[in-house]
Amino acid sequence: MRQVRRADEGAYAKLGLPNGASIALAPADLPADARLMALVPLDASAPTRLEALAHFWRILLGQSSGPPPGDISPSRRERLAMALRAVDGRQASATRREIAEVIFGPDAVPDGVAFDDHHLRSRTSRLIRDGLAMIAGGYRKLLKP
Repeated sequence: MRQVRRADEGAYAKLGLPNGASIALAPADLPADARLMALVPLDASAPTRLEALAHFWRILLGQSSGPPPGDISPSRRERLAMALRAVDGRQASATRREIAEVIFGPDAVPDGVAFDDHHLRSRTSRLIRDGLAMIAGGYRKLLKP
């Protein structure tokens, strides 16, 4: 989606993106063949801004824009969801074994004492720990660039 609105100072273009919209301003006196440039402050948000700029550039070229800037990867999103599910189980008084069976499937979790040294027990413990950290305010890290 591209919408253009003209104003005294130039043209505002609203470019449709998968996660919302981006607004660009082209000055009124800009020649059609003018070279454009972007000024990116080199601060803590610079990596996210550069990613957003590359995203915007691909849109201008008519290419696939790629994932939204700062988007969480599918594997990271899945792990965050598993961590929250693990905490839900823990708060419902489920054992690590029960949590592991729900998250990884009952066939993946060994019976008896074999679970005590199994990698899924350690992984479940890490998911619980990370989920508790998110609940305690760690989720804010997801919101920062």
